[in-house]
Amino acid sequence: MTQEEIKQLKPLRHKWVFKRKWEEGKPTAWRARLTVKGCAQTRGVNFTDTFSPVAELAVLRIFFALGVTEDLVYWKVDVSKAFPNADLEEEIYMYPPPELGLPEGTLLRLLKALYGLKQASRMWHLHIARLLIEWGFTRAQYNKCVFFIRDDTVGRLIIIVLIRDR
Repeated sequence: MTQEEIKQLKPLRHKWVFKRKWEEGKPTAWRARLTVKGCAQTRGVNFTDTFSPVAELAVLRIFFALGVTEDLVYWKVDVSKAFPNADLEEEIYMYPPPELGLPEGTLLRLLKALYGLKQASRMWHLHIARLLIEWGFTRAQYNKCVFFIRDDTVGRLIIIVLIRDR
């Protein structure tokens, strides 16, 4: 691939993010995450929308009030490596990390939303919403972050509220 062809694709650069894992106050391992430098993205070229809905505080208050009155059980679930599970709609390329040893002029086409992309959060929300609906959940009429399903055979109500946890 020529330098001119590479420039037309507007490839993004990458960044490695390292974090030390701790257990019982002692460092046990390092975690490495390959991210994309999304600050170089251009609206209309390699992304369009970035909005990702999250539940408001009022929704959480109603959810907890319902849980108290209905004697519901709560679970908090954190999805590990959430963004790379979501497919990308746009055609985005990045330069490969030198550690891969790929020939000069090679680009990687991203098929999944990597951390750092401006649309990664939106793509994750669309992905999890599509999955929940496929599994039989109903999306709340007035809030796109609340899903529920009632199983009358066992008398259970399952409510899922999508929030952003930092």
